[in-house]
Amino acid sequence: MSLNEIPKSELEGELVRLRQQLAEYETIFNAGTIYFWYKDAHNRILRVNNAAAALDGYAPAFFEGKRTEDIFPKEQAAAFYKDDLQVINSGKPKLNNVELHTPSGTNETRWLKISKVPTRDENGQVNGVIAYGFDLSDEEKSEVEVERSKILLESVINGIYDPIFVKDEKHRFLLLNDTMCEMMKKPRSELLGKSDYDFFSKEQADIFWAHDDLILGSNDVDINEEEFTREGQTHTLSTIKSSFINPLTGKRNLVGSIRDITARKQAETELHQLRSYLANIIDSMPSIMIGVDKEGTVTEWNLEAARVTGVKNKDAIGQLLVQVFPRLASDMRGVNKAISTKREVIELKRSYQQDDTTYYEDVIIYPLIAKGLEGAVIRVDDV
Repeated sequence: MSLNEIPKSELEGELVRLRQQLAEYETIFNAGTIYFWYKDAHNRILRVNNAAAALDGYAPAFFEGKRTEDIFPKEQAAAFYKDDLQVINSGKPKLNNVELHTPSGTNETRWLKISKVPTRDENGQVNGVIAYGFDLSDEEKSEVEVERSKILLESVINGIYDPIFVKDEKHRFLLLNDTMCEMMKKPRSELLGKSDYDFFSKEQADIFWAHDDLILGSNDVDINEEEFTREGQTHTLSTIKSSFINPLTGKRNLVGSIRDITARKQAETELHQLRSYLANIIDSMPSIMIGVDKEGTVTEWNLEAARVTGVKNKDAIGQLLVQVFPRLASDMRGVNKAISTKREVIELKRSYQQDDTTYYEDVIIYPLIAKGLEGAVIRVDDV
């Protein structure tokens, strides 16, 4: 039977029934606290219910025909549309996603649980999205905040270059950052819940545990250098450990950070060896060799200087030149000149009196300027 063949009375009755049904749906649509948004496939809002409109402080008609970026902050609108496209392109619903919603024109944030389902035309083709949602309960908000805090903490510690770890009262790893996992050459899943004895020799683990026990039993901070051997290579590690009360268990846990100082220790050793080598060279010279800074404080003092003055190296270093070698007090003018001109200052066959005897000496002052430090070396030769 065609539409034209249906009696007018039946059509009018069907129209009344449909209007009544639409009114019922409209009541349900607008009466509840659930938020509804109807959108087409091009990110245009077709309709919202009263609850969704009130959420953003507008009348429902305000939203009709607008795109999400016309109403919401750019980043938020982009996130909404990205989710919409997943539903549109897959033709599958996306349910119970927790989203942070910032009402238009405010700085307020609200946590919503949002679901999205595709709408279809008479041919079954997806032509839009219906999104619906509601405010999270206080319990759900707490769970979200805990999860966000966890994600933030993980992001922070994983952004730290130094290895970071947390152990419980039984020395088991509770938390490790990415750098710690890389240092251990193990995935996080193989480290969590394990202790040092699972990865190190008993001798090394004993040392680690001894320091851990000191911290777990006090409020002190332990700064220590420890040897770490992996795959036949020994590294020197500087570790800082402290303890805290775990709010989840009420028990004391340990947090530590590690810095590999192997290269620094090697450099210190090489520097010490170089200084010893230079000191041996300086001490073997028959000349008086004295290093001073621009204020006249002694920085180097060789054996000949100690023999002539009777002042030992350890007693001269850090003292003013005029105090430990008064005869050279006037040479501070030469020191300042050498530093300012960056040239040697030479004074040959300079005479001085001692025990009614005249002596002669050559004095050469060499400027030393490096890395912002200014000073000079005074060389004195008896001629």
